Amino acid sequence: MGAPYQPEVAVGAVTQDGTVIYNQFLMDRFSISQEDLAYSVEKSINEINRRMITYRGKDEPPTLLDRDVILVDDGIATGATIIAALKSIHGAGCKSITLAVPVAAPDAIESLEKEVDQLVYLRSEEPFYAVGQFYNNFEQVDDDQVLLLLKRDRLSPISKG
Repeated sequence: MGAPYQPEVAVGAVTQDGTVIYNQFLMDRFSISQEDLAYSVEKSINEINRRMITYRGKDEPPTLLDRDVILVDDGIATGATIIAALKSIHGAGCKSITLAVPVAAPDAIESLEKEVDQLVYLRSEEPFYAVGQFYNNFEQVDDDQVLLLLKRDRLSPISKG
């Protein structure tokens, strides 16, 4: 959930199971209360459910119990979204978690190293303004693009092994 007028700054995140994680430091900085984000929480949960149906259909999510999990993100600014994802993954009983990102804010790296078994990143430097500063093209990926990639992956002989 983004800050008002700065949606790329995550002040909170919602997991698939509805758990809400707030970045209290940023909420205080932007003078936002949890009540102010109630609509955004509801909207986020609805969007998660919509995407699960759109991308997975009737397929059950894979079990993470006793598995080594590699969580990949395009970049980490505040860490709120990744912390929410990690909380959900930890709750699924996985054996280990490796977090892999191309770029991350230095302060996010410090806090995330404690949350995972291994953290792999390419760049973490100051000044860090936003993840998008490290990309030539940081446009959102729409549902049609995701579905095309998922279909291509399912047809790939590599994914069958």
